[in-house]
Amino acid sequence: MVNYNPISIRDIDIKYDEYLRNIEYTKRKNKKIYVDLTTKKFIGYVTGEEDPTGKGRYLVYIPELFRLDSKLQRQWYPNHISKNRWVEFMDPKSMKTYNTGEYIPLSAGMRVFVEFEQNNIRAGRITQVLSRHDKNIPLDNTLYRDFLHMIRKTKENTWLYIDEKKKYLHWSFHNSRTGFTMDENKVSISVAKPIKEGLGGLIHDITAEFSENGYFCTYKNFRFMFMDDTGIVLNVGEKNKSFIKISEDDIFIKSEGDINFLSGKDINLHAKRKVNLYGEQEINIFSDILKLTGIQQ
Repeated sequence: MVNYNPISIRDIDIKYDEYLRNIEYTKRKNKKIYVDLTTKKFIGYVTGEEDPTGKGRYLVYIPELFRLDSKLQRQWYPNHISKNRWVEFMDPKSMKTYNTGEYIPLSAGMRVFVEFEQNNIRAGRITQVLSRHDKNIPLDNTLYRDFLHMIRKTKENTWLYIDEKKKYLHWSFHNSRTGFTMDENKVSISVAKPIKEGLGGLIHDITAEFSENGYFCTYKNFRFMFMDDTGIVLNVGEKNKSFIKISEDDIFIKSEGDINFLSGKDINLHAKRKVNLYGEQEINIFSDILKLTGIQQ
């Protein structure tokens, strides 16, 4: 005689629900995740690792793909943010290899777009750098929004930009220690530590300036040497208190202080016509031996 354990309808319902849950769990576990990578742009973050293959790729973390599959956490992708990117090609006529184009490096922490040409996780490329905030102008003054063309700024503060408000092109290297400025009238080369002069303006310790009016060399706030069509001028001081001007016909020396000549040997003055000495107060001549020769008139 077989003994049967009685079972209620409620117990049958509970076991059936458990059976359904196990089936659903098995389906989810065995289900393959499918995403068409070619239909959208994915936001990723550049990491700082070096490409082990030496091809210059960047390791990018894409949160959206990582949430789908932890195996897709980070992948290597080439930098294609420049439209005319750096390429290498072979000329079919000469069979020589050339390279040309533009390359702009990325930095760790940058937020980028990754696009895929094929539905393959390894077939992606970095196509755009995204901003992390709402500021879309490189300077604090929004009045320059329509005038400033930032061609390039590196992470180490080398700038190349065009200022259409002040109408010049400026290139400064590494925190503006050296700079190059060009406008419609002149070309200036600046050296040494700059002093900020408002937006887009810099005053350097030494500046060389070339224009159709001549060559000018400036120290801080005053010019100390320049050349134009009248000659060469060495100017010391801000208000022309002392300067030397050399022209085709004359040499002119001026000072509001003393003019001193010191020589270890002789000082010779020779003129084909006259040598004139004039003092509004006195003319003093000191010597151990004084010789005056000539025809007295």
